[in-house]
Amino acid sequence: GVHGADTGLLEGLGGHATRREHAQANLAVFDGLEDPLVRDAHAWALEHLPPPAPAALIHGDLLGQNILLLFDDDRLGLIDWENAQLGDPAYDLAIVTRGLRRPFKTDDGLARLLDAYAEAGGAPVTAAEVHLWELWLITGWYREALEGAPGHAPSQYLNHLRGILSRARLILNTFQSQVIENKRFADALIPRGTRISMCLVHSCHLLHGLR
Repeated sequence: GVHGADTGLLEGLGGHATRREHAQANLAVFDGLEDPLVRDAHAWALEHLPPPAPAALIHGDLLGQNILLLFDDDRLGLIDWENAQLGDPAYDLAIVTRGLRRPFKTDDGLARLLDAYAEAGGAPVTAAEVHLWELWLITGWYREALEGAPGHAPSQYLNHLRGILSRARLILNTFQSQVIENKRFADALIPRGTRISMCLVHSCHLLHGLR
């Protein structure tokens, strides 16, 4: 796939060396915005930066109109590469979900997207990493609305930010609660010498389920 392309063959393509550098370079979108909700989004983004893994080729504008379905072929084609760069694959996935409460009009749309992405051989990407880029995207639109750009009112973008933060926190809180419950189960039923390793196994399975 696109994200698995050999970046060594992409000499001259702009971007960043690592996924984390890509995210850090875009945090400036939050600068100078004083609304408490935007400050919360900024703080959440800082706490959930992607890992310093090598950057991948990303399309940069992965909207439906840029995806071609090839008849009599299982492959897909992509057009409009003017925003391509080396960066975080989670960015492309956030362009697809756009911070919607129900991506693809289903309650588990993001989870299904991440599962399909992983099954197709995509790099490890978590829901939190996609949410970071959703926050970046909506904050950028909020800033433009404050400057008078046509579109929705600033308050609508703030409501959108609130929804993304709420869903992101719910996912993490659910994961943490399940890890605690697994530890209690291990403490009660598993011999002392194997408790730590079993808790780690359960936690790893849960984390995979969030991707």
